[in-house]
Amino acid sequence: MAIYHLSAKAISRSKGRSATGAAAYRAAERIVDERTGIVHDYERKKGVDFCKIIGWNGTRSELWNAAEAAEKRKDSVVAREYEVALPTELSNIEKTKLAIGFAMWLNQQHGVAVDLAIHGINTKNPHAHLLTSTRVVEDNGFRLGDKAAREWSGTKRKQNGLGESKDDLIEAREAWEQFANVMLERSGSDARIDRRSLEDQGIDRIPGVHLGPTNNHFMKRGILNSKIEQSNDIQSANDEIKNLVELDDKLQEIPMSTFEIFAEKTGETLDEIERKIKKERLQEAELRRKIEAVEKLADEMKTEQRKIKSERTELIQQRDELNPLQVIEENKINKICLLYTSDAADE
Repeated sequence: MAIYHLSAKAISRSKGRSATGAAAYRAAERIVDERTGIVHDYERKKGVDFCKIIGWNGTRSELWNAAEAAEKRKDSVVAREYEVALPTELSNIEKTKLAIGFAMWLNQQHGVAVDLAIHGINTKNPHAHLLTSTRVVEDNGFRLGDKAAREWSGTKRKQNGLGESKDDLIEAREAWEQFANVMLERSGSDARIDRRSLEDQGIDRIPGVHLGPTNNHFMKRGILNSKIEQSNDIQSANDEIKNLVELDDKLQEIPMSTFEIFAEKTGETLDEIERKIKKERLQEAELRRKIEAVEKLADEMKTEQRKIKSERTELIQQRDELNPLQVIEENKINKICLLYTSDAADE
């Protein structure tokens, strides 16, 4: 079943965010913020299936650094993002064409640069991020100029004959509905999306069944019949409809992936921690190799010491056996023995 979802949110410095960081995360790229010197590196991020910039003739880094440089206030809105759910009934090519078409509409409607990134195209939750500049593109897409009318204050909008700022969002919601339904129709799908809430679509409550006193008495005693079961089924359905209405209202306010905001802010820190852990593991492995080498050397030295000790013992024994005094004494005795033997023979 095709589901309608479009949400819009501001990328504001007051919330600790930046256009460079948001763009790098959505496109899985590495962008250096020239204003702060912070490096936003998300090249290892997975799930980014398609990226394209509409209305800008420079690089992604040049676009969003220009957006940051153009704003001086510490609470400036440096970009504005639209998130849309891509119908799962469409093929990947159709999803991509649909997202590009809507990006081109935003560019033409507001004169802003649009950085499109499609995530999870093969999942159950295919969606697109359309990060737009807050300033109009000038000089054939090489420079950001004044603030787009979408960003004007209420007073300035009124002076220029424009409605309230919320009208821009309503217009975008209508446009997305039309773009998606045209693509669904062209694809041959019967599914359609509807920007209206369930309540506005008339999905409110199913008429209940009048039970009467007898059936009410049966219900209190736990006795069921077809009419009571029908009433219970209707009540369960109405409870589910109520939950769907509440969920639908929340979906219009809450971004599709609130984790992405957290990841955008903390991803750089997490990457740094991961790099430190990797470095420490390498150092630990190197230290372990050194310890093993020292232990091996110690074993070799012990073996050598045992060998030396054994040889020393053997040499001591040989020394004792070859004591010069002992040799001389033995020689004297031998000579005496020889003389005695010789004298005896003469007698």
